[in-house]
Amino acid sequence: MKLIAFFLFLILANFSSYSQTHTIEKFKSHKFPCDSGGTTLEFNLCTRVKLEYADSLLNAIYRKIIRSINKEIINDEKELKIKQSKKIDSLKNVDTIQFLAKEIDYNKRLKMGIIQSQKEWIKVRDLNSKVISITCEGGHACVGIDNLAEMDDILERIKKLQSFYFDL
Repeated sequence: MKLIAFFLFLILANFSSYSQTHTIEKFKSHKFPCDSGGTTLEFNLCTRVKLEYADSLLNAIYRKIIRSINKEIINDEKELKIKQSKKIDSLKNVDTIQFLAKEIDYNKRLKMGIIQSQKEWIKVRDLNSKVISITCEGGHACVGIDNLAEMDDILERIKKLQSFYFDL
């Protein structure tokens, strides 16, 4: 039994790392028109474009996770209602009802945990941005440096969100 659980863990870990790698690689392989370099102003503008793209990937992953969890909750609730409406008192039906109730509770807690985690992460991201802004005050490329730091935070957050939820 332990061997089966171990192999299942390895498979899930591979799917998770593939999905994480896929999104991060999508970002890294994206060709930005501003990548050719240039002035400090161009650097600042280019990093803003990259930051917005990274943020769009994060938002897409977040929405996909929440939609997927919502879909599981809805499907389980429908199936639970069907099972409860049947007047069958078999052990299998009772077990199924208990299982579905636990799954619904689990998914609701997971969803709320991810939502709260995202809200707290936004606060930390904003505070990190303040610190970066202070450390490079007065520099011409300060905006770009701040953008790069926030972009790194976003890419790390994408990895973290995907590690919370495997069904992507």
